Amino acid sequence: MASNQSPPPGVRGSARIGADPVAARQPPLMRTRRRSGRIGGVSVLQLLLAEGVLVAVALVFVRHPLVGAIAIVLGVLLLILAFGRSGGRWWTEILALRWQFRRRRSARRVPAEDMRLTALRALAPDLVVRERVLQGDQDRIGVGQDGAGWFAAAAVLPPAGIRAQAPAPLPVDKLVEVLTEAGQPGTVLQVVTHTVPAPGMLVAGPAYADSYRELVSLAGEAPPQEQALWVAVRADAQSLARTVVDGATADDVPTLVATLARRATKLLRRDGFRASLLSPDELVDALVTSAGLDEYDPHHSTAREEWTAWHANGLAHATFWVRSWPGLSAASSMLERLAATPASFTSVTLILEPQGQETTLRCLVRVAAPAEVLAMSCQTLEAAARQYGAELFRLDGEQAPAAYTSAPSGGGAR
Repeated sequence: MASNQSPPPGVRGSARIGADPVAARQPPLMRTRRRSGRIGGVSVLQLLLAEGVLVAVALVFVRHPLVGAIAIVLGVLLLILAFGRSGGRWWTEILALRWQFRRRRSARRVPAEDMRLTALRALAPDLVVRERVLQGDQDRIGVGQDGAGWFAAAAVLPPAGIRAQAPAPLPVDKLVEVLTEAGQPGTVLQVVTHTVPAPGMLVAGPAYADSYRELVSLAGEAPPQEQALWVAVRADAQSLARTVVDGATADDVPTLVATLARRATKLLRRDGFRASLLSPDELVDALVTSAGLDEYDPHHSTAREEWTAWHANGLAHATFWVRSWPGLSAASSMLERLAATPASFTSVTLILEPQGQETTLRCLVRVAAPAEVLAMSCQTLEAAARQYGAELFRLDGEQAPAAYTSAPSGGGAR
């Protein structure tokens, strides 16, 4: 299953494995991640475009008033295009998403010897998974590599068992400190909760509507039929390239990722959790399970991306970004409620990136259901978030990348 393909050209990273840990820190402050390149809700590119249009129109009008009148009309049209909005997005964003969407759909998928890896390349075309064994350790650690970086993951069970009514909370602050103490910029922690609701919590067929409304009232009360928890660590390729140390190469990065994943796993074990690093085969299994590709048939594949959903194995997936949060005391309860949304399965993903004394937080929630009931699952999910005072934003136009990001891939591309 291991691949001999070389890393992306031009990407180098510093592993900093032997660096001394930094001094003891206070627990990191959590804040939601702001989109880079923006001032408020407006992008820097939009502001530069507006400035350029105004300057150009003024210059033309001063020299040629008649032509300047035409330039004013054209300038207004450009500004409308630049600052027009639809569905919570700028029109310029939608145009860029449309271009990327068409590019992904027309991309050729490179087959792999492992059929599961071939299936995953519908989401991450350049994905490879290799084995890494650290010195003095017998664990066969699977390290994935895609165009955005490298990642490794561990499967986690709480001390009381995954079906416990009140499982122990994951020590997220301690896990973040594992990355902070490594002193390597561009490292990311991801926590993925994959939940299959109790039997009967999703009804499909001509008479599903009434039954569905009844089941919504029960969501969150019955224990899930199945639940998996993964903790993943990712090293971002661009950040590593900017902080390269002389003599370090891309070959050092899998060691960095595997080491951080091992440290996180040992921390979880010390806290009483049952945690095990995923081997290459187990990592691929976790990815295909989360992405709904575990029954992939290359001769009868229905895996495809549409504007509003990712489709695989008879299920449609819709991913949402948690744009605004309730108070801290209600956040955990809200995430549990979202995970219990009636669906074939749900995936709740936290992506945390240490930045000094602060940690940025992103959260994605994905629901998977038969296409005929996906709309109801999404409505229930959004209604549950609103009950807590939170707001969800549906990631239409990027549902395939969002499905990969919300799988145990370390959070996908940043």
